[in-house]
Amino acid sequence: MEDSGQIDLASAPPFRIGPMTAEPALRQVSTTTTSAETLQPRVMQVLVVLARANGAIVSRDALVRQCWEGRIVGDDSINRIISRLRRLADERAGGSFQIETVLKVGYRLIGDVALVQPSVPPPLAFDTAHIPGAALAAPIAPTAASPRWQSSRLWFTAGVVGLVGLLALIVLWNRPQPGPPTLAVDSFASSRVPADMAATLRSAIVTANVREKFRAVAGREAASNYRLTGRLAGLPGGVVLYAELHAPGIAAPIWTPQIHFAANASLSGIGSELAVAARCIIEGAEEPPAPKPAAALAGWASYCEGSNKSDWDEDLLLNTLRSTTRAEPRFVSAQFSLAQALGYHIMHNGGRDPDGLRAEALKSLAIAAKLDPDNSMVYLTHAVLTKPDDFKSRDAMIARALRARPTGWGDETNIQGYFLESVGRLRDALDAYKRNLVILPGNPIITMARAEVLSMAGRYRQAYPVFKDDAAIKPDRARIDRIWLTAAITGKDWTTARRLLPTVPDDRVRAAMEPLVAALAAGDRAAAVAAGAAFEPIAADSASLSALTVMALAWSGRDLAALDAAERRFHVMGYNNSLGSLYSPAFASARQTPAFEALARRIGLFDYWRSSRHPPDFCTAAGAPPLCTKL
Repeated sequence: MEDSGQIDLASAPPFRIGPMTAEPALRQVSTTTTSAETLQPRVMQVLVVLARANGAIVSRDALVRQCWEGRIVGDDSINRIISRLRRLADERAGGSFQIETVLKVGYRLIGDVALVQPSVPPPLAFDTAHIPGAALAAPIAPTAASPRWQSSRLWFTAGVVGLVGLLALIVLWNRPQPGPPTLAVDSFASSRVPADMAATLRSAIVTANVREKFRAVAGREAASNYRLTGRLAGLPGGVVLYAELHAPGIAAPIWTPQIHFAANASLSGIGSELAVAARCIIEGAEEPPAPKPAAALAGWASYCEGSNKSDWDEDLLLNTLRSTTRAEPRFVSAQFSLAQALGYHIMHNGGRDPDGLRAEALKSLAIAAKLDPDNSMVYLTHAVLTKPDDFKSRDAMIARALRARPTGWGDETNIQGYFLESVGRLRDALDAYKRNLVILPGNPIITMARAEVLSMAGRYRQAYPVFKDDAAIKPDRARIDRIWLTAAITGKDWTTARRLLPTVPDDRVRAAMEPLVAALAAGDRAAAVAAGAAFEPIAADSASLSALTVMALAWSGRDLAALDAAERRFHVMGYNNSLGSLYSPAFASARQTPAFEALARRIGLFDYWRSSRHPPDFCTAAGAPPLCTKL
């Protein structure tokens, strides 16, 4: 097939290579004997390009054009993805296909590739006769990852914490209503699944994080505003939930998620995931103006579902928000969300028309601020659009947001916590997260952020139960394992660290981590320094410049290299959470160097600490670095 531009996974059809079925829209591969595995977006894009070439050679330039949007990409980045696909061929497809390297030309996939029909939901067993023309629509996108909560939806980070990137803010316009919206959760039909699975999942949805402004009930109440119906079906390798969210007065469902999960997955985590997305959709639908065009509701539903994932697609979320605001420009939450999403996109992709993106963001913010000027989101969004090194302005905007009308979702304390973490005020960050959890008890994103900060503050014993509990209930533990591994090494929990090492997705990083952890566990300083050498070329490649890479350089005692990597990551990721590693015990010796003070001055931290009279916590601890005397 001809090169037709960037690969859109959402529209790429499912296909089969030997015994392995790939579903690009779900980013999943599976066989009849194995459960579904979710691939990273870039890995699936490259697989799609090679598969649709039907045995023809695909040049490296074509791969970059279709999978990286023509950005400058190092050979190592492509090589790692090709290596990942080769392991996939061996582990999942039994060697039924190969990725051949054609020297100085490109790659080709050798194997039989065939299109397959996408999964079709089984006939629904519940009564839809009272809904004219009711039918399942095509799924928007599966929610195949750990729950994302409204209060952190639009904080595009490296995974709240590392990402952490956290993209995060669902904005809700608090207008007077006759009563809180109610979601009635019908009994789910089921086939080929354990007898109690449907009832357990239904209960998990109803009890998930109940809020004062939102009520979920079991059953079909006559007074219900909204109704969630669904069917569970056992499939080879797991279970699929076909669901529909119905709104009053609208014949067709406004949301039709299709969620695949392992048969032994935590139903409480999946229930929370569904409840959070449903609340986001319903409260957006309830927000003025009403009624909204169908295109605006569909775009908002897609956004709520997509932003509820731990591994979100920034471009996809931006496009759904753009379509939503085009369909209904007066949709305040969508305008705020679009402005913030653009702000984070500028941070992460600053070289791609930042001026145009900023102008678009300010236009959306101006529309939303005119419609709802007292909403705290006006100031929180300005904070996102503030230059990464302008900590003073960001602090002032967050302080102003705390005096405005709250969103009701704890966005203010959530963002304040991330800011305080980024400037080294860890005790204050923990207090902000604690206040957020009073508003949204059990919020998993904030719970995990708080656990990470506890670890950075040297309180790993308190954080350990949080990591353990969250890892046990989340449908997708990839992000939790990533954060937990860093915390375990910092906390010298070598048993957990060794157990989590195989979960590191980057082959080079994983291979380099094994001797480093072994040396650290043995207390062999010389071996740790030697093992750290492998991380310098890894950190030099922006594709593998992760929080774990930065920390590995610090753990190995390579202080100057660790500081350099931390600064480069700050410029790639923006301020949000990318600076957290600087305050870890691993950076204690690096903070004593003149290079640390020079870095703090270059990126604006030193000026903020001195002018705000809020020094970082390490200045009040024993052995404070020399720069503290200048604050």
